[in-house]
Amino acid sequence: MLQPTRSRDRDSHERGFLWILQAKYGLHSLRSGGATLAANSGVQDSLWMEHGGWKSERAARGYIKTSVASKLSVNHSMFPQYRTQPSSGTGGA
Repeated sequence: MLQPTRSRDRDSHERGFLWILQAKYGLHSLRSGGATLAANSGVQDSLWMEHGGWKSERAARGYIKTSVASKLSVNHSMFPQYRTQPSSGTGGA
């Protein structure tokens, strides 16, 4: 049996959740976080820009924060002799 209100209820719930996030963090923070996550996860620029409603690449790029891993990869490329290995965290004895 089809339940036509099920999708509407879910959409309403999701909108409510977004309003709570917006009230706590602000719309700019949500746009910036979403754009940063998408860009750093390898989502095509045209897709996340369309999703966020940006028409110019310059405006969209202003919302992106470069990930720490990306910044470190530049250092590792420039100074491979200083690359550190992650600790195993075992505390060994």
